[in-house]
Amino acid sequence: MARLDVMESVRSAINGWRAAMQACAGSLALFGLATAANEIASATNNSTGVAVTFVIVLVMGIMTSAALYRHALGPFHRSERSFALGPYGLQWAKPELRLMGALGLQAFIVLLGVLALIFVLMLISVGAVAAGMGVGDKASAEALLASPGGKVMIGVILAFCGLVVWASLRLGFSYAATIDRSKVQVFATWGMTDGIVLPLLGGLLLISLPTILLLGGTGVIMGSAQGTAEQGIDMPGAITVGLLSGIVAAVQAPLTTGFFAAAYRSVGATRAPAA
Repeated sequence: MARLDVMESVRSAINGWRAAMQACAGSLALFGLATAANEIASATNNSTGVAVTFVIVLVMGIMTSAALYRHALGPFHRSERSFALGPYGLQWAKPELRLMGALGLQAFIVLLGVLALIFVLMLISVGAVAAGMGVGDKASAEALLASPGGKVMIGVILAFCGLVVWASLRLGFSYAATIDRSKVQVFATWGMTDGIVLPLLGGLLLISLPTILLLGGTGVIMGSAQGTAEQGIDMPGAITVGLLSGIVAAVQAPLTTGFFAAAYRSVGATRAPAA
């Protein structure tokens, strides 16, 4: 069973935040701008813009994560050229492709889980229809949710959400390990987090607390803006929400990766440098 010094990992992430921001300023800026553009498109109900900017956010997110993990783990691999950080974190090479592979594999696993969840919910709905309960209007839906089958449905959804969070934390070192070991690592990291899921969750919540509060403020702004516009948010409100979301994303990324990189080192998982 792994042992994790949570507070030391949190302190390491906070202490290294400024250096990470400076070293990866370019990729973080692009990631923040892409996030802002995606939020603006979403707030203004621009479906095409949402699709395009989502892809850009994904690419920039991979580049930024790889840059931040290179920065965090690079001192342990000074002799290896693949850990050299590009100008202001701007680079795309094998580490980024490996990180994309790890992300793709995790997304595929989540997709399978979602499909299984949909199948289970469909079975419950079919059972409700067979029992004479409608599902086509609000009243019928409320009756379904109040029934034993509806309560089972809610329980299944909550259990699935909990399972996703738990599995995500069990695989929380996959990105750090993928960069550190120079190969896609997903299931191989499962054992590294044995017994430390709750400490990881606590540390992640602690390091994300400012972001959680800011996102709460963003929600208030969005709700206020929606009250003055019939179709989505008006442009000034959308820009405000988008810029705030972009700044939050860029500021939080070094803290999150810094925490997981420090936790990864804390459990002694860092690969020995190549000779």
